[in-house]
Amino acid sequence: MMFSMHPSLTNTPIESHCLITPSADSIRAHVHLISPVFNIGEQEDVSEFIITLFDHFICCLPSHLSISSTLSLESTIIDQIFNIKLLSSGQCPSCLYSFKKKETTNMLIIEINNLNNLTDALAHFFDREEVSSFTCSDCCKCVKLDKRITINELSPILIINFKRCRVSLDSTEKLSHQVNYNELLDVFPYMTSYSVASSDKTENIDSSNNFFYKLYAIINHIGDDLNSGHYYCYVRSVDNLWFLVDDVHCRTVSSAEVLNHPQALMLFYGKVFYTSKTIDTSFQQIPHPLTSVITESNINLDSSISSSSV
Repeated sequence: MMFSMHPSLTNTPIESHCLITPSADSIRAHVHLISPVFNIGEQEDVSEFIITLFDHFICCLPSHLSISSTLSLESTIIDQIFNIKLLSSGQCPSCLYSFKKKETTNMLIIEINNLNNLTDALAHFFDREEVSSFTCSDCCKCVKLDKRITINELSPILIINFKRCRVSLDSTEKLSHQVNYNELLDVFPYMTSYSVASSDKTENIDSSNNFFYKLYAIINHIGDDLNSGHYYCYVRSVDNLWFLVDDVHCRTVSSAEVLNHPQALMLFYGKVFYTSKTIDTSFQQIPHPLTSVITESNINLDSSISSSSV
């Protein structure tokens, strides 16, 4: 399946100017290879599909085809592109022992219930959470403390999934309200370095240009129920044009339509740097160390990100 979606993985040389255009038809024809639970004609949760697809890609990488491979999952191209390193931390109020736990995810699933914009939703996700019953590993006491999650290490691609469901005792309701989001996203307030600096008054907070992301794709869901309805997406091209991609239909759309869609479900941001704090057009794609690795595998990352439908 990976060869079908990305023909440049084969041994046949491909010119550098040729764009990779993965087709949804290839995914559909090989969907049973991604997971036996996926069937043509049945709607599945898009986040579950993407996570399963990532796992499938990792298994298809040449280094994982051999049982004797010692390459860890952390060093695969998929993980290096999408994995976000989080840090869960807190302090025992009894013995003042500070605990830290590192976690890894390739998607931020954030609550939007009673929240109307991405900034507030992210602030809620990264806000301090009260843990009513926590057993300290140092003093062994059961205490109540505040725990907080921060971003410890960024990824080139940031996927944000709106949790558009509200579960009650006997039903699940889709949250259909509009959640506003911007084309540019500054994640510095959610970084571990920002949390440390803001708690230490003597530490200088330096928000450099390394914490900005630019929106390049959106998955929308229309329908009253997340178990039915229809998915389609917006995709930004390499020349900064937005396209609506809906099954076999594709047309250009305005950025205003993209940024004001009421049924956005999943946002895809790419890491960028800026040369001006006021001019949006100055944002450019960051050269990443992965580029050399991907080039060696004949994968044009920029083309696959910008030209393919999600």
